[in-house]
Amino acid sequence: LDLQQCVSNVIEVDETSSSNVVTCRGAGQNEDITWKYISASGATVNIGTCPPSGLCSNANPLFSSTRSPSSTSSQLTFKLDIKTYRSQYGGMTLICDTPSTDEISCQLDVIHRAEVTSCSAQSNTSGTQWTVGGTCAVSKAYSERNRYSCAWAEHRAGSSTTIPASQTSLTKTSYTEGGATYNHVTCSFNRPFPTVTGTYTYSVIISPGSVTPTVPGSNTIVPPAKPSTDCPAGFIKQGDTLRCTCSTTNPGTPPATVTWDGQSGAQLEVTGVTSSDNNKQYTCQVRWGNRVVHDTTYTLRVACE
Repeated sequence: LDLQQCVSNVIEVDETSSSNVVTCRGAGQNEDITWKYISASGATVNIGTCPPSGLCSNANPLFSSTRSPSSTSSQLTFKLDIKTYRSQYGGMTLICDTPSTDEISCQLDVIHRAEVTSCSAQSNTSGTQWTVGGTCAVSKAYSERNRYSCAWAEHRAGSSTTIPASQTSLTKTSYTEGGATYNHVTCSFNRPFPTVTGTYTYSVIISPGSVTPTVPGSNTIVPPAKPSTDCPAGFIKQGDTLRCTCSTTNPGTPPATVTWDGQSGAQLEVTGVTSSDNNKQYTCQVRWGNRVVHDTTYTLRVACE
């Protein structure tokens, strides 16, 4: 047996829909299909039985079952307004049973599908701790079983990576509308900036409702090239000034910074060179975010007099 709409042991019942249907399939053509439910209090209640003739018994006030003659499946519809009876329907566990198979069950969850008002992804490369983040705002959502979730993913060149829960957050604030409770929901993620070359986009699945809004924004990543210097290869006379520059042919995207160790930029200047400066080493670093990805070292040689 199989309850067609059951996903991860939950059937979502949309309170805004007038066509919520649950299908039990896989029965024998010549056997009865019986519907039951377990209430929130734990009581098992009979809904009705659909024999092979298709003449289903429908004495239950909450549901109505149907079956075509000799069909291997049966459909269950909701008689009452879902929104009005959300706590009653949402606390149930539905059961479908036949004489030849073990019964199958699934929890009902009355939901208001997440209404997403905005989504975006953006990068933060203003400091040394580069990050990328995204946010979606949900103006209205509800789950009787408190099933709120946001599953973010990062995509590059046809591959996808699930963003771990430790890098995501979900906040919700309840409010009342028309006598019913709903929630404002904010879904977000924040993670270290990617370092592998490529264009990155982001997606999210928001529950209740498994809504998949478009997330505008992308990041193009190009690592920087190795540095080189124009420092003199020969000896420097004592008393002279050493001036040279470190640079890279491709600073990358986002651009890296090139600095000499102990200096404020890419220009190295040593005034009044003395013999004690001989063989002193200066390192140029290409820093990309909070990482030194390349470096090169220059050794100062001072001419003896």
